[in-house]
Amino acid sequence: MSGPDKRQHARNSISLTGILRAGNAADASAGGCEIQDLSVGGVRIALAAPMDVPTAVVLEIGQFGSYAAEVAWADYPVFGLRFKESPETMVEMITAVALHA
Repeated sequence: MSGPDKRQHARNSISLTGILRAGNAADASAGGCEIQDLSVGGVRIALAAPMDVPTAVVLEIGQFGSYAAEVAWADYPVFGLRFKESPETMVEMITAVALHA
């Protein structure tokens, strides 16, 4: 049995594709990923192919934008990311995903 859930925000199961960038430089390494669940505070992703993942990343979610995040936990190839964006920004993105995805 696992310990208590320490998340501040409820997660919603979802299936979207995204791109994980190793930082926000134009030449940063990047790889495809599947977004498995999403909340105002973070996201769980699974990498489509091996890549080195630093602590600071940018997650591109198609037409919904790019969001700065940090790795909260890793169980390769699955990662939990904590968004660095404001909760208001993330609520707007999640609402757009819910309406259009």
